[in-house]
Amino acid sequence: MPETDGVFPSKTADKTHMFTYRKNQPSKSPRPPEKKIPLAIACLIGLLLPPVSGAVDLLDVYRLGIENDAEYRSAMATNRAEQEMEPQAWASLLPTVAFSGTTTANREDVIQKALLTGQAEGEFDYNSKQLRLTVSQPIFHKDLWNALEQAQERVEQADTTLILARQALMIRVAERYLQTLRARDDLLFAESEKTATEQQLTQAQQRFEVGFIAVTDIEETRAARDLAIAREIEAKNQLNNTHEALREVTGEYLSELAPLGRQARMAGPLEPDDIDQWTETALARNLEVAVARRAVNIAEAEIRRIDSGHLPTLDLVGAHDRSSRNGGSSGGNDVMTSTVSLQLNVPIFQGGMVLSRSREAMHRHTQAAEELDKTQRSVHRRTRDAFLGIESGTSRIQALWQALQSTEAALDATKAGFEAGTRTSVDVLNAERERLRAKRDYAGARYDYVLDVLRLKQAAGTLSEQDLITINTWFGTEQSAGMAPARMAQSQPNEPQMTEGQTTSVPAVPAPTVPVPTDPVQTATVPTAPVPTGEPQPEPIQARTEPAPAQAIQPEPVQQVQPTQLEPAPTEPTQSPATQPRQVARTEPVPEKKEEAEGPREKVPEENEEPEGEGVAAIPGEEETDAVLDVAAHRGALIGLKEPALDTLIDVAAHRAALFRATPPR
Repeated sequence: MPETDGVFPSKTADKTHMFTYRKNQPSKSPRPPEKKIPLAIACLIGLLLPPVSGAVDLLDVYRLGIENDAEYRSAMATNRAEQEMEPQAWASLLPTVAFSGTTTANREDVIQKALLTGQAEGEFDYNSKQLRLTVSQPIFHKDLWNALEQAQERVEQADTTLILARQALMIRVAERYLQTLRARDDLLFAESEKTATEQQLTQAQQRFEVGFIAVTDIEETRAARDLAIAREIEAKNQLNNTHEALREVTGEYLSELAPLGRQARMAGPLEPDDIDQWTETALARNLEVAVARRAVNIAEAEIRRIDSGHLPTLDLVGAHDRSSRNGGSSGGNDVMTSTVSLQLNVPIFQGGMVLSRSREAMHRHTQAAEELDKTQRSVHRRTRDAFLGIESGTSRIQALWQALQSTEAALDATKAGFEAGTRTSVDVLNAERERLRAKRDYAGARYDYVLDVLRLKQAAGTLSEQDLITINTWFGTEQSAGMAPARMAQSQPNEPQMTEGQTTSVPAVPAPTVPVPTDPVQTATVPTAPVPTGEPQPEPIQARTEPAPAQAIQPEPVQQVQPTQLEPAPTEPTQSPATQPRQVARTEPVPEKKEEAEGPREKVPEENEEPEGEGVAAIPGEEETDAVLDVAAHRGALIGLKEPALDTLIDVAAHRAALFRATPPR
């Protein structure tokens, strides 16, 4: 029974339900009614909780960016502020009503009596009040109408800028999302390379102990291992930096991102497939160009508004006054006055202010026009870059896929040569590094393709959430672009563990779901889609385990074996080595040239003959020898070797097995 209180979501039939764990309470006991969670609160908690799968895709990150990205929220606030420009411009054209009132305390001192008016002399203290209501309506103000036109242009520009900010958020989210995946792949490659170099170093040390290789091979492998560790540290730091960059947009750390699926069919938006038409569409519909064009219109409206400062203005003014006094030398009174007037204002000279502002506005207009031309050129360039990037990206993806297949075959051939004694561990290490580099480049090409698709849509002014939803279907739960270290140098479940005195080759690729063709070289063709929907890879090859030779055995006979000294094995002309590997392997004769050089002690026993001497348990039997020959024939078939190259490889394996059988440990 769980010991922790909490609320957890559960998904049943696409609906989210909530249940609680009570501490030290049996699950079958009913909960008190007062402890139930209200439905509204439960639904709210269910919405706030992350998905059960734990991985977020590109669309989820975009939604988090809409809510938390500071740059986009700033653009929204700017848009709300710009929306108030039009009401302010309209307010200048509507009537204005003003009310004013004053009250005054007065002291009047009359020194001499007025004979005609009968005004008394002396001191008089009284209060006076004045109230005024004014209504003004602009009748002709050209500058105000120009200001309204300018405000409307600003509002339109603000709306376009907000849409542009949302498109920029889509691009920014996609870039940082894919940068995180790229950094994760780099770390994966660095870790697999480090593991491979560590295993190669272990194998090199074991071979050096029995005298198979020189000390220089160990030092070169150790240097490669140290460089791989340094690259792994750098890759970890880069991954942390990309997570921080993604958090800058989303406002939270996302530990698990949905990778780009291996089966994603990347169909580019090249419809129509005409770069000139895409360029024309971009210049007509691109939002950056639209914003710059609005800026030119605003500058033109500003010129007209300032030039209208030379024109007269006409206003209709109505006023209602009321004044009263409660005393004084002439007694109290209460007077009400109403007036209606037309006010005409004709500017004659303002010190050259209007002319100076007009010249400034003209320069601002020139600046806006140059910015528009700059934006159009930039959009023209970026549109063509994105279009060409998609076209070259599809070809690059196909070429890198072929390169990946070639490096896989080269690695298998190098491993076969390493097992035969014709290649060194450094050669295997270099082949493994080339394969990892090909995988990394292949994944990077797919990431670049996704970004080019989004950038072309943005340049054309058609990027929307629907495009992001479509691209989001390319992401899934598979390994990122199939870039998992399939050949990571570590023990697989079906492989024998390495013990002291044994050598194990680098593990092979796990068996994929795609069936392996009969002839990998002829069938591993690139599909027409930019990304192959099926990626045939070699079947897993069980690692070959050699018996531990005793310390008294000298390695010189093994080092002297050369493939050119062996005679080709007779094979049936109607059978292919790829289809009949075991029959070919069992018909291998033991070379007589090496037997004569080594003497009677190295005589190869017959099929049913038991080896003589001590240490019989260390001598490989018939089954082990057949397994070695099967592996050699199978590897040669996988990498596409034909006769007589395949026969030579099988000869080498047969000769090495014969040497171990003919030379019992002392």
